[in-house]
Amino acid sequence: MKVGFSKDGRIIALDMFVIANNGPYDAVGDAPTSGRIVSLLYQPQAMRWRGVTVLTNTPREARRARQAACRASQIMEPIIAKAGRKLGSTR
Repeated sequence: MKVGFSKDGRIIALDMFVIANNGPYDAVGDAPTSGRIVSLLYQPQAMRWRGVTVLTNTPREARRARQAACRASQIMEPIIAKAGRKLGSTR
């Protein structure tokens, strides 16, 4: 993930590439959902999302809900924290 910020801290550009492990079965929606969640939560002015899903022989665990929202924010938060330190907008 690459993120561009304005001087006031607004996210002006976001480039996101996701690789999702589908396990040995049918495709899951984590890859496209992560792009939607990042777009919704952080509302960049411009965004490019790319993703690929990979079938592997690794079984996936049972889930109650999509994990993409958690993973997307786990990727973004350190980037936002670093930008805040560089821009001087953290307390």
